Amino acid sequence: ISPDGTRIAWFSDKGTRQALWVGEIAKLPAKSAKEVQSGAGMPSHESFSPFRSGLDWSSDGKRIAVAALRSGRNVVQILEARNGRVRKTIDPKLDALANPAWSFDGRYLAFRGLLDGRSDLWLHDLQTGTTRRLTDDDAEDDEPAFSPSGTMLAFTSDRSGNGRDIWILDMTSGALRRATTDPADDTRPSWGGPSDDSATLAFVSDRCGLPQVHALSGTSLSDTIRPRPLTNLLSGVTSAKLSRDGSRLA
Repeated sequence: ISPDGTRIAWFSDKGTRQALWVGEIAKLPAKSAKEVQSGAGMPSHESFSPFRSGLDWSSDGKRIAVAALRSGRNVVQILEARNGRVRKTIDPKLDALANPAWSFDGRYLAFRGLLDGRSDLWLHDLQTGTTRRLTDDDAEDDEPAFSPSGTMLAFTSDRSGNGRDIWILDMTSGALRRATTDPADDTRPSWGGPSDDSATLAFVSDRCGLPQVHALSGTSLSDTIRPRPLTNLLSGVTSAKLSRDGSRLA
């Protein structure tokens, strides 16, 4: 979902190739969405990442970051949301990557990177062009999501040995803390809100049987305070995303 909550982007294989589609929420489904980029088999953009792409919007809603394949290499590409034009390609020289996440201020991209068989979180600075590793261990770290201030990064990890949980990385100190402790699988974190103090951290959890969206609020972010359910869908939920102000969930 776009930062202002008016548009939505998703991947679909309803054509001959997997493609990125963008639509205006208020006009769907009466008005068809627009295909803005496809796995066209061109050297500049061969396909979306076979490892698992993922996408995120820039704070101004003008660009979308995706994991893609270019000239045989896994890269992050920044596309124009309006027409899918490739504006920038980032090649951090990893074996694979997925799930790019944009900081609210637009300066940083975090993503999952696979290197030498280890899945860790990486950070790219769009101002300096530098990339650095955020986690470095045997755990499976994935699905990063920035807090509104950018000082915290939520992500999914199996580092507890008790299924997948939501963890929080302090971007200043590097300290890690566990935000959820339920034996269920907790995945797909997403922040929304004007500030860290009042932000909502939504995530998908199967703690009630079928996977549904649950949420924690405020700075405590502790599973000792039971997360509140946000959805109760008969089909369950596989992915969820909050608008930047936290008022809409897709």
